[in-house]
Parts: sequence; C-alpha cells; structure tokens
Amino acid sequence: MLNKIYYVLIILVLFVSCEKKEATILDSNQIDNTAKLAVKDSDLFKDKPIDIVLNDIDKISKRKNIKINKFEKLIFENNTYYHSDILNNQKAKYFANVEGINVSNLSLKISNLDANKKEDIENLFSILMEASDMRISEKESKQIYLELLKQFDQSQPALLVYKNKLSYGLSLSDQGELVFFIK
Repeated sequence: MLNKIYYVLIILVLFVSCEKKEATILDSNQIDNTAKLAVKDSDLFKDKPIDIVLNDIDKISKRKNIKINKFEKLIFENNTYYHSDILNNQKAKYFANVEGINVSNLSLKISNLDANKKEDIENLFSILMEASDMRISEKESKQIYLELLKQFDQSQPALLVYKNKLSYGLSLSDQGELVFFIK
C-alpha cells in the first residue's frame, strides 16, 4: 500500500513538473514575440542612439536637397541638445533633445515665416517626420503636416498621436517661432 502511495505521488510530481515546463515554453514564445515587436520599434527615433538619429536626418536632408550644418552639442539648463542650422532657410533649425544616449524629442524651429516658402516648410517638417520613424513615407508625413495645420490655433498647440504612438505637434513659441515637435 505504501508503495502505491509513493508511485501516485511521483506521478503527480511528474504531471506538475510537465505543466510547468509547458508554461515555461509558452513564456519563452511570448518573449520571442516581444523581441520581434522591439525589433520593429527600432525604426523609431526614441530607440536609437543620438548619432544614428542625427545621421538619419542628414541622409534624408541630402536626399531632398536640403543643406544643413553639422549638428552641434548644446547644454542649456542641464539639458543636452544637438542643433543644426538649415542652410536653405536661414531662419530655421533642427533640434534633438537627448536623455542619456537616446533622443527624447525632435523639433524644427522656424522664425520669420514667409508665406512664399510654405512648400519649403512642409519639406523641412517632412524630413523630421521621416527621421522620427523610418517607416513613414513622404506622403504620410505631408498628411500629418496638413492635419496639424488644420488643428493649429496660435493660442494652443496642435497635437496628433499617430499609429506609431509618437506625438506630433505644432505650436508658436513666445518668440513668435513656429515649432514642430515630435515626442
């Protein structure tokens, strides 16, 4: 009788351990799926080191015949920024705010707006959009730009959260600069 109890206990232990192994296998599959999602998100600027993001902006700018200066590091009020003058538009600059080694947000600041340069402004914004998510096409970036313009009110920023979960915005600074930002 005692032997039968031992055999039953051993069988129960085996069943329980097999169930735990199945659960472990399931968990590792879930981890693989999460890893695949993370690889897809590597197209987003927030998941890249600063040097790669700045290089992406530079490459896209060259492709669109926009000349920019080399990005320079700027530390202001304990925040690290990289900025670049846009040579095609003397009153425009790209900014990248850095936390650690990754970029937390991107922005484009334009002062002295010229109504004759609407297409140039759209193109500058498109470069920033495409650099924020390498999966965004030029057509998509222009649609987002137009949507932000429709929402824009000088008293409060326009904000759009896109399907990539990034926030795209448009505001007017205290200095009268038009600011496009991506967080």
